[in-house]
Amino acid sequence: MNYPQKPEEIVFKIGCALMIAGTLMAGSAVAAGSEKEKPMGELSFDMAGRLFQLHAGEEKDSQNLVFSPTSIYLALSMTGEGARGDTATQMRKALGQDASPDAKAHKSIQSLLIGLGSGGPLGESNNANKYTLTLTNRLWLDKAYTVEPAFSDIVEKNYFAEIAPVDFLHAAEAGRKTINDAIAKQTKDKIKDLLPPGAVNVDTRLVLTNAVYFKAAWDKPFRKNLTTPWVFNELNGTVTKDVLLMHQTETLRFFEDDQLKVVELPYKGNALSMLLVLSKDKDATKSLEIEKSLADLPKWVEKLANRHVALAMPKFKFESQMELTEDLKTLGMTDAFSGKADFSGITTKEKIVISGVIHKAFIDVNEEGTEAAAATAVMMKGMAMRQNPEAAEFIADRPFLFAIRDNQSGEILFLGRMVKP
Repeated sequence: MNYPQKPEEIVFKIGCALMIAGTLMAGSAVAAGSEKEKPMGELSFDMAGRLFQLHAGEEKDSQNLVFSPTSIYLALSMTGEGARGDTATQMRKALGQDASPDAKAHKSIQSLLIGLGSGGPLGESNNANKYTLTLTNRLWLDKAYTVEPAFSDIVEKNYFAEIAPVDFLHAAEAGRKTINDAIAKQTKDKIKDLLPPGAVNVDTRLVLTNAVYFKAAWDKPFRKNLTTPWVFNELNGTVTKDVLLMHQTETLRFFEDDQLKVVELPYKGNALSMLLVLSKDKDATKSLEIEKSLADLPKWVEKLANRHVALAMPKFKFESQMELTEDLKTLGMTDAFSGKADFSGITTKEKIVISGVIHKAFIDVNEEGTEAAAATAVMMKGMAMRQNPEAAEFIADRPFLFAIRDNQSGEILFLGRMVKP
């Protein structure tokens, strides 16, 4: 069996490859909404590319990165259904959707979810046990709060989102735990503690979440006895020894030009696959120049053809966490986080804004296949303080009595009066 002769040629950006795979997964069975709208998979890919570039600065290049374009897109699109005015325009632009006020993004989203096999809040597609793919949308609503019927109707019927009551006012920490526990369950315990302490509080009105779980075996598994220690050239110029690389020589779909190589690794059933994109530049510090051409990915996919390929790639397992607020502002979604926010499609009782957007993802790639999970949470808070019941006054501006008592027994330990401070 012939292995790649130059191990430095297998250097590639893990985050880029996985982002691409996740995006194509979302676009594999998507229907367009209207003549003006692009397919959701294309819109998700476009937004993912812009987000990826924001996380590909020089100081971050040495870090692995994985995220789910599908999860982020669904959570934000669901939130955007309640946006109005400039807030809606900015959100649609950031999402790449039709900017028309009459645009109905949820129609295409419904097609996306049905195509991916999400037939309900816990819809799961296992394609006759060839793979498992679960997408779950949920709206966590303060039990003392209500949203516009039209909004709840859209998220329930088109996003298959369950509306779950929580008590942010009196038990915010318990509500945070409830949400985190649900996300962990939806992702088979791969995404834990999505919401960090303080992410929700008494001002939180609702949290919109999406969770994605994926597990599949390779169509052509790697043989474990061929997994061997290898060298890996890192972006900072460091050569790391004894990195476990999996090897196989198979007929795979492949493409190359003067700058790069692309190979497709199908999962069992051939409905889903992972793409690996590798620069031909042998200098690892320059290998990520291909990121600048990410928009050409659809063209590369069209040129894939069967080829006998000697493949080597590392086993890997890691997670990434992203706070997306600043990224989304950079993409033009500024009003949604400020006093200019208009989410009157969700509620007209008070002004609400997005207080934060958190995303977390996990990936495990080995000889058998891939397990991946991701979750996104959009937290929304009220700008005005909650209306409290009329307060009784107690202004001690004159003499008063005081007592110190044992609350369990009722024993008065100290008793007195204060007449002159």
